[in-house]
Amino acid sequence: MYEEARKGMPKPRFLHKLHDPSYFLIHFSINGSYFDDALCDSGSSVNLMPAEIAKKWGLINSIVKSLMDLKLADSSLTEPLGEVKDIQLDFGGCIVPANFYVVTMKDPEDLKLLLGRSFLATAGAIMDWPNRRISLANVDKDTFYDAAPPGFSSKRFRYTSGGECSQVRGESHGYLIKEVLQDKMHLESSGNRKFLEPPILPN
Repeated sequence: MYEEARKGMPKPRFLHKLHDPSYFLIHFSINGSYFDDALCDSGSSVNLMPAEIAKKWGLINSIVKSLMDLKLADSSLTEPLGEVKDIQLDFGGCIVPANFYVVTMKDPEDLKLLLGRSFLATAGAIMDWPNRRISLANVDKDTFYDAAPPGFSSKRFRYTSGGECSQVRGESHGYLIKEVLQDKMHLESSGNRKFLEPPILPN
């Protein structure tokens, strides 16, 4: 009886395993400075900004002190310099405001912005994991950013407000940040870089 009942049951579907889609990197400008490797991290509750970038933009005096601690990959604890608020991310026709915690980075090569869940929610991020791409529906639903494959190495282009272009070698690398907030770890992320076509700048 049991075997007969089993024969009448539909066979289960089997899904194919997929590889790690890696991480999503997006590009935008802030005050005329172009960023091509900002990391979108759905596991992060905050946005992070290296102190060197904050100094370059003259934001040090705008930092508001915070009580948050961060735990880095080497298990050391670091206290952010504080928070800068309402930084305007320009996606070319759409401005997305974001708050950033400013942190001192030991590695000068690791000068990238990390965008957490608050930014992703504001921008209407839709992560298409099977197809390895992300779109920001509230910014432009027809634009997609591809994921950077692990171990990828490329040349990276950065443009400044003066129209000058600097070209550097961007080796893929990883980092790990764990946030300690009220004695609870709930943030983990890692990232790498990918090649992005240089933007068309106005004359």
